[in-house]
Amino acid sequence: MKPLLPLLLLLVVLAAFTSGCIQPTEIQPQIPAPSPTPIPTAPPSSGEPTFWISDTHRYLSYWNEKMGWNLTDQTLDEYAEELNSHLDATWEKGAMGYHITNISDYHHAVKNILGLTEEQFDAFVTADTEQKKIDRVNHHSPSSSLYGTSADQS
Repeated sequence: MKPLLPLLLLLVVLAAFTSGCIQPTEIQPQIPAPSPTPIPTAPPSSGEPTFWISDTHRYLSYWNEKMGWNLTDQTLDEYAEELNSHLDATWEKGAMGYHITNISDYHHAVKNILGLTEEQFDAFVTADTEQKKIDRVNHHSPSSSLYGTSADQS
């Protein structure tokens, strides 16, 4: 008779469980909500745009050709040296070059070094801003190498 009692008790518990009277307690693991992980090569996400410049001669040569300033190679060399001196005094140089964090100040430095007129300066700023937008969209493309984009969007 003793073996019958545990069997009956088991049947009662099983019947109650299958009928819904007894609910199993489920332990749900607590999973934290995912948070975005910054990607080092991603363009800046907020704040004022920044960029890196490592070769001022190449930079000035590009804009000389694009803007039609008609500066000679010798003049470009001199201006590149002046721009390097200005960058050395104003921004820290890292492994990637100079990290330009204030584009307006940088544009005005280029204007003063090259002696641009207001009209030339306005056209340069507009073209440079558009080029940076293109380069930010194509930051991963090897063909977009005039500007580097900062990883920290600093």
